[in-house]
Amino acid sequence: MAVSTGKLRRRIRLNAVLVGVSIVTALLAGLPIAAAILDSALGNGPRTATAFASAPAGQYAVYTNAGVDADEIVVAPSENPSDAMVVATIERLPGYTSRGTVSPDGKKLALVTVDSGTPSQPVASLQVLNLETGELTRAASEIDHLQTPLWTADSKGVLVTRGGDNAPGAVTVYRADSAGDGESLVRRHEAVLGVYPVAFDPEGRLVTVVIDGEGSHVFRDGTQVRSISPYITRDWDLSPDGTALAFVETNLADGTRYLPKVAGLDAGSHAMAQSVASGVQALGAAWAPGDSQGPAFGYEPSAPAGASGGVLAQTLGEDGFDVPLAYSNDGSALAVQHWTGSEFSRPGQASIEIVTGDGRAALPDATRFYGWAAR
Repeated sequence: MAVSTGKLRRRIRLNAVLVGVSIVTALLAGLPIAAAILDSALGNGPRTATAFASAPAGQYAVYTNAGVDADEIVVAPSENPSDAMVVATIERLPGYTSRGTVSPDGKKLALVTVDSGTPSQPVASLQVLNLETGELTRAASEIDHLQTPLWTADSKGVLVTRGGDNAPGAVTVYRADSAGDGESLVRRHEAVLGVYPVAFDPEGRLVTVVIDGEGSHVFRDGTQVRSISPYITRDWDLSPDGTALAFVETNLADGTRYLPKVAGLDAGSHAMAQSVASGVQALGAAWAPGDSQGPAFGYEPSAPAGASGGVLAQTLGEDGFDVPLAYSNDGSALAVQHWTGSEFSRPGQASIEIVTGDGRAALPDATRFYGWAAR
């Protein structure tokens, strides 16, 4: 049923306290995890080639080793992560590690970097790093700092969002040219709490999650196709065929629980998302390339043996638990955030590791994982 903007605004006002408590509660319940998961230069002139430019064929993990006021951008081969290569250092405000995504062609890295403002009022820009030359380009300014940028399929554009300073509750999605040649408006959403571009499906349609006072909804090219939860959701990942969305629901029906779910997006699929494992908590979701049978989730260690979709530490008998981040482009490796603790509320120490058929290895000094580059 269509809801008028006025009615939607009234609902948002009525639910503002509950939604605010939901967000704060979710963050506090998983604070150590949320903090970890959720110009080298200032010039844009030509540079010498980085070590990555002449690296042999293979799958490479791209990540950052965050310092106090700068991010080292590192590339490491999946077969031997210890052979890591530093390709650039990006300066930023202290305490704000850049968020980023590797381009589909594996040659560039889009970064949301807090490089101006103050710690209490951070201002972010979109920086595009060429992994082979080290060249850094500012593609957009004054964007939301708590977001992960999304590349277009041709690796020429990057989608980012801006909140409405003069229109509370409005969020606008922009496409920035990766070469720094301007930006264009994609879509504006009114009376919302958050807008998150997730992926482009195989037909080139933009899949976006919009959160408002009534919960979480999926849009495809600006048209709502599904309401997936009456709560806040996170860790979204689109299936390779574009027909289903995996995510984690922050469920408040009985305390705060993180429930793994999958929602079908095509006509005839279930109206609401279905739980993958009843009552079991999970964080993170990742589909393997070419596999639409089901995503991998990172279950809490107390999950029952054999729970569908659980990954790694839960099934290998190791201590702690793994939160899946992303499969490599050929599906031969999976990046995970490994925690040593016994439950989400007490996660212990974290590291980012690469898991292959031959075992696992930590990415040296990794702070945040950005994605995979194939050569």
